[in-house]
Amino acid sequence: MRYFVFAILIAFLLGCGTEPDPELKQALDAGTISSNFDEADTWSAPSGSVVINNGDESTSNTVVSLNLTASDTGGKVSAYYASETNATPSVSTSGWVALTGTENYSATTDFTVSSAGTTGEHSRTVYVWYKDSAGNVSSVSSDSITLVVTDTTAPNSPAISINSDNSSTSNTVVTLTLSASDDYGVSAYYASETNTTPSSTDSGWSSVTSSTAYSSTVSFTISSATSAGSHTRIVYVWFKDAAGNVSSSAEDSITLVVTDTTAPSSPKISINSADNITTSNSVTLTLSASDNFGVTGYYASESATTPENNDSGWTTVNSSPSYSASVTFSLSSSNNGSKTIYVWYKDTSGNVSVSASDEIILTIWLGTRQFGTSSNENGRGITIDTSNNIYVTGETAGGIDNNTNSGSYDIFLAKFYDNGTKQWTKQLGTSLDEYGYGVVVDNSTNIYLTGYTAGGLDGNTNAGINDIFLVKYNSSGSKQWTNQLGTSSNDYGYSVTTDSSGNIYVTGATYGSLDGISNRGYSDIFLVKYNSSGTKLWVKQLGTSSSETGYSVKTDSSDNIYVTGTTAGSLQGTNAGSTDIFLVKYNSSGIKQWTKQLRDIDGVATSGADSGIGMTVDSADNIYVTGYVNVSYDSTITDGLGDILLVKYNSSGTIQWTKQYGTSYYDFGSGVTVDSSNNIYVAGYTEGGLGGDTNSGSSDVFLLKYNSSGTKQWTKQFGTSSPDSGKGLVVDSSDDIYVYGTTAGGLDGNSNLGSGDVFLVKYKSDGTRQ
Repeated sequence: MRYFVFAILIAFLLGCGTEPDPELKQALDAGTISSNFDEADTWSAPSGSVVINNGDESTSNTVVSLNLTASDTGGKVSAYYASETNATPSVSTSGWVALTGTENYSATTDFTVSSAGTTGEHSRTVYVWYKDSAGNVSSVSSDSITLVVTDTTAPNSPAISINSDNSSTSNTVVTLTLSASDDYGVSAYYASETNTTPSSTDSGWSSVTSSTAYSSTVSFTISSATSAGSHTRIVYVWFKDAAGNVSSSAEDSITLVVTDTTAPSSPKISINSADNITTSNSVTLTLSASDNFGVTGYYASESATTPENNDSGWTTVNSSPSYSASVTFSLSSSNNGSKTIYVWYKDTSGNVSVSASDEIILTIWLGTRQFGTSSNENGRGITIDTSNNIYVTGETAGGIDNNTNSGSYDIFLAKFYDNGTKQWTKQLGTSLDEYGYGVVVDNSTNIYLTGYTAGGLDGNTNAGINDIFLVKYNSSGSKQWTNQLGTSSNDYGYSVTTDSSGNIYVTGATYGSLDGISNRGYSDIFLVKYNSSGTKLWVKQLGTSSSETGYSVKTDSSDNIYVTGTTAGSLQGTNAGSTDIFLVKYNSSGIKQWTKQLRDIDGVATSGADSGIGMTVDSADNIYVTGYVNVSYDSTITDGLGDILLVKYNSSGTIQWTKQYGTSYYDFGSGVTVDSSNNIYVAGYTEGGLGGDTNSGSSDVFLLKYNSSGTKQWTKQFGTSSPDSGKGLVVDSSDDIYVYGTTAGGLDGNSNLGSGDVFLVKYKSDGTRQ
């Protein structure tokens, strides 16, 4: 049988045109070969499989383990072939890994998958074939795994060169030659003059086309110099890759050479914000100049001689191309008069600018002002203009400053600078008596006086006993016109004010019927309106069957008019005593808006004699009334013979608060005003000692300060051994306070010239007497 089989085999091989192996043929011919069908190859290829890293889905290592299994029925697995290329290898291809022949093969072996050129996730597939000893090659087996590539290595070999390693430049724009390497590619660079390593997310990185060996030239602007000379500039550079790894820095330096021959330009100076007058030796200079590299100093002087750049007297400043500052400067002399200050500027190179200058008039307060004649004077009214000139009025029985008295008492008007220097004095009268009570300045610095006269002023005819007058002066003291108003009875002008259109309002008391208006009792309040030309526009008369007097008139921001004073009747509600304080509001057309009659702490009319004497309006149109009372309006106050009263109303006439202050003697509030912060100041006189002060004589002048909430800030009292009385006060643009009144003594070392003089005293807002 075996021979038959081999015969068939030989015949098959010969039939196939294949020459049998000579040794096989010789064995066959000799009959020495036998056959065992159990050992014969079935002519089938091995079958197998591959698993990477025991079936893991990913790896970060290119060396993986392959779990290989294969079998070959009737034969032996003799080799395997592993590759990342899916191309079946031939039996003789190099790369087959030989095995000890076995019918069932199983083993684990290492294999290196291809690396990645970039970070991230990269799929890798390994293909495996097996062959047997007969050269049969299996079908392909494969498995895949994800190669996860991370990059923690920063770019290396960072390098920079400025302007091809030139040592200096006069231009701030330079060329940087940059280079660096990275395994996965340089993606950006960061150039800076600050040696602080940037984070990978900082702004300022310049992206580049990714390259493992980056090299390029780029432009860079180095910082300019604020002064002439040689200035070292260092540029630092860092590189980063796509993974955000930042390299160490590289640096290079270059010298920036700067020259400067240009002096600072546009020199400027302003003294006290361009004010014309100052009352202090210490002034504020507003300085400014420009320079291409920076102003480094200024020189301020009252001399017009240009300083050398190395003179003493230069003030060093922080270098700035646009210098601007406010500085203090002390005027060289306390002598009053015009002062000129010159200023120069210089830069680092010592270039000195041309000069700039400004002027100011120095008017240092000369101390308490007291003036009069050998006769008697009474000070009554005071006002101030926007330039801080002060105007006072009253009456004199003599001839002030060489003026001639026309009769018994004349009206006077005096103008002062805010340093206390008197500019001029005007005196007006007839052969009879005249009294000056109220004075005001309009927006054009015209001055208006009111009071009353027993004669006929400037050709006017007196209508009765005493007439109201209104006189207009310009700021130089030239009289513009005189008006006289009256009835056949007594008429008194006590207060005057103006509105935003330059109209003038006068109040007081009339015992007659002004312009045909019937008098309602003994005396009535009147309110008369004039335009700036002196034309009377309307007259209002208000009263009861008793006696009323208007002592003060003011306007608010909407040109409403307020009048305060005293009533012995019932203007609004019931009068329960001798006299009550009232406040009445009119609009600019003369239509009465409301009337308020002050009640005591129990809300009823008082049984005492109360009078509203002074009034002012603040920036919020709140109204403040001062005067005197002899009952309690404030539950914390114990009554004396008469107390000072301060009441705050809103523009609707609602009382906001009431303050009462006094001693066990007679105390009287005459005038009230407010400053730029709506602090309230009250002046008047006291026969006692306010706030623990000691009275100097029969009566002293006082000055009180309250804040806008009604809290008293301080009390000041001054006087002589003779009677002294504060009649009014004003506040200037610096919130300095001027108190005006009458003294029978000599204040602050002044000598009294007669039986009574007028005075002007200055205080700072903190209560310091000047």
